[in-house]
Amino acid sequence: MKQIRGGVKCWYIRRYRRVLVPYFIIAGIGNILAVMRGRTIAEAVLNISTISYWLEHKGAWYIAMLIPLYAITPVHDAICKKIKNPVYYTLVIVIIIVGISSLHFECPNVGLAQFIENVRHVLVHLPAFFIGFMLAPMAKEEKCISFLWMIVVPLFLVIMMKYLHFGYWPGFLVFSFVPLLCRLFCYSGKTFMNILSFFGKISLESYLFNGIVGSWIIVYLPWIYESPVNKGCYLHYALVIIVGTALAYWVNRFCEKALKKN
Repeated sequence: MKQIRGGVKCWYIRRYRRVLVPYFIIAGIGNILAVMRGRTIAEAVLNISTISYWLEHKGAWYIAMLIPLYAITPVHDAICKKIKNPVYYTLVIVIIIVGISSLHFECPNVGLAQFIENVRHVLVHLPAFFIGFMLAPMAKEEKCISFLWMIVVPLFLVIMMKYLHFGYWPGFLVFSFVPLLCRLFCYSGKTFMNILSFFGKISLESYLFNGIVGSWIIVYLPWIYESPVNKGCYLHYALVIIVGTALAYWVNRFCEKALKKN
């Protein structure tokens, strides 16, 4: 793995700015409008600070996860550089995470039980981060990545975590198409890959806007949400995708230009 460019301090600045600048813009707008509809300022502060996620499972769980995760990433990177085989090191971490996330704690305190459940929700998403962190240098250097590590192992871990967390889950059937889709991507044209690249570039902003735009439609355009045309909420979902993508692209471009000046 390559040395963190510019040192740890520069890495922290780059990563946190990339995540927190668009987050504060989008969450700020969403919470200002929510306060105008009756949300208290205290609730808005808890929401924007991501504290509300850990306490009540409200707000942007992904941002709440990234803030502490990025804090320990340089330590993880340093360990990966020192050991001989980062693959097995990553596998051990993932196994530990899977084991902890599968534990069920009986807790009489409702608030503590909610906090534990919110931590578990974050834990089940961490293996993807650590596996991606392990594979990223190989992809950048255009090394051949084993199909086993790229598809089979992550897929097996996801299925195992879902089973431990939910028991039988009908969504397991979807996973059978994942290896096929990954192979198809290898033969897809440039246009298709450009489309995927576009959505990947604005994925953070899209994630943040999806829930907000969805609630805006329900609150400000109830005639659309309650319309017979919106049967199955398909019109609602379509508007969320269209409007959310447009707003996500605009915020992404705005943040890119603003951060380049600094």
